[in-house]
Amino acid sequence: MKVNKQLLWKLWLGSILVIFILIVIFTSNNQSDMSVVQKENVNSDMDLESEQEKDSITAAEEETKDLIMVDIKGAVQKPGVYELSADSRVNDVISLAGGLSEKADPLSVNLAERVYDEMAIVVLEANEDRDSKQLKQAKNDKIRINQASAEELMQLKGIGEAKAEAIIQYREDHGLFQNEEDLVNVSGIGEKTIENLKDQILVP
Repeated sequence: MKVNKQLLWKLWLGSILVIFILIVIFTSNNQSDMSVVQKENVNSDMDLESEQEKDSITAAEEETKDLIMVDIKGAVQKPGVYELSADSRVNDVISLAGGLSEKADPLSVNLAERVYDEMAIVVLEANEDRDSKQLKQAKNDKIRINQASAEELMQLKGIGEAKAEAIIQYREDHGLFQNEEDLVNVSGIGEKTIENLKDQILVP
């Protein structure tokens, strides 16, 4: 049987063309799949970076919220305004101020007192003679009910030792006072006492 060479040539070319087309299609699909994967990886990386950036911003904001400014005056090495964490004590502020001076009266401040934002601490010298009223005025006149010690609370009109201790005990058991009216929950303190205290205290 005589084979038509021209037909064989056409079949051979056709086969090569089909194989070439299949290779092109296969390669194109692979490249498309790789492109999709790469895009997904890029998007995933961008999402991760975005989340990390948000977490970083949130952490920075939280850290800023926890910082307060305290002014310390009087018999310390470096009087001034200091930035520190909200859970700090008077002793921490004095340390930042370089410690007490040689003339300082350590009994004029409560080293264990918790500080608050915009607080003014006055450290007296040993030879200074100021009564409790003058000392209270040096501390911005009003008593901060959520931070005051028993001695400071007893400076308030109508508050003796028993009521001062009751206020501190309430703070420890129930948390900080949110407003003046919360004082009515303290044993021994009524609405009349609260009315008299409003001009003498700061809450919170």
